[in-house]
Amino acid sequence: MLFRFLRLNMSLKTDNIANIIVKHIQGKCTAEEIDALTRWSKADPRNEALLNGLLDTTDIEQKLMVWNAFNEDKAWQQVSSHSSPIYPIRRTSRRLRWIAVVASVLLLLVAGLIIYTNRLNSADKTMPRIVASTHPKYKNDILPAVEGATLLLASGEKVALSSEITIEDNGHVLNQDNDKIADLSRSEEVVYHELIVPQTHFFTFKLPDGTKVWVNANSKLRFPSRFLGDTRHIQLEEGEAYFEVERNEKQPFIVETSEAKIKVLGTRFNVKNYQHGFVTTLAEGSVEVYNDHSRQKIRPRQKAFMRGEELVVREADLKKDLAWKNNIFYFRNDNLKNVMQQIENWYGVQVVVNKSLINSTTYSGEIERDVPLSEILNMLEFTSGLNFSLEGTKLYIKPKK
Repeated sequence: MLFRFLRLNMSLKTDNIANIIVKHIQGKCTAEEIDALTRWSKADPRNEALLNGLLDTTDIEQKLMVWNAFNEDKAWQQVSSHSSPIYPIRRTSRRLRWIAVVASVLLLLVAGLIIYTNRLNSADKTMPRIVASTHPKYKNDILPAVEGATLLLASGEKVALSSEITIEDNGHVLNQDNDKIADLSRSEEVVYHELIVPQTHFFTFKLPDGTKVWVNANSKLRFPSRFLGDTRHIQLEEGEAYFEVERNEKQPFIVETSEAKIKVLGTRFNVKNYQHGFVTTLAEGSVEVYNDHSRQKIRPRQKAFMRGEELVVREADLKKDLAWKNNIFYFRNDNLKNVMQQIENWYGVQVVVNKSLINSTTYSGEIERDVPLSEILNMLEFTSGLNFSLEGTKLYIKPKK
């Protein structure tokens, strides 16, 4: 797999960051290069994961041990015949020559991975991340969602986001390093901007009043350039979000959805507004939920949802309703449709269900969300008695024979 990947990237020009990583492994980086590498790593969680993996020298040490255990001359002939001419071979120390080859291969690997990662960053963010499967049953596997979103400004400008942001009261948008990456304060009038979190992604950000928002996959949320007037008003157009609202009794916080509005002073609550239904669940504080037909107040550990045009209040299962925010898949007496909607949003697959399956059957299970799809399918297969097959981005489900 490694050498197939290298062959695909041999002809690509190496990026400067690749050279810095190799120098860092060799302990030859300058202070300026260390600073550049740190900033590159923090710019995207995938960069950080890549760097951490490359800095683990275990793999190189294992190669050296294998080299020492085999016939050196024969093995060296095989390796050197494929080595790059920019790394001259000297006949002094076989161990040093092997390290040089490992370094050259590593440089090509780093460059290839960086180019591949950059292509992922610039590509359609809704595309699932397909990888080779380690499970014998599946032809391929799919990695879980990653942090990322698009900030669509009122001006039409798009800003790609890869990690948590803070929106200051002056309209400046800061990343985790407190660097300004956008400015929402160009207009004197209050205008609305949109945060778009596609399938296979999630995102977290802070509003100008200090309210923190977690946004689930396949969600759209509109918010003003600044909070003026008697309320702090935002719109969850679709999707799901969890709010930790900074208390301000003089300026209530209002979340508007297509089904109802939620009014709070300062509290923690979840709002789900996908096509298959509206639910708001209260974790702490007090919430008023209302629409044109009814108005309800809910207490902690309660939820409000639609029954026809009326709002209904029931006791909530906080572990289940807030599982996504805690990075967990938690199914408890869920029908197949509800289970698969979560899988589709998180992994970006297209689910094809055998017609013989009855949607009234319920399923239960619990697993963390930061695992490849195959682990979810193994858990569901064990608990449900269903048979899953994954071909590319299509997930086929049928009863076991």
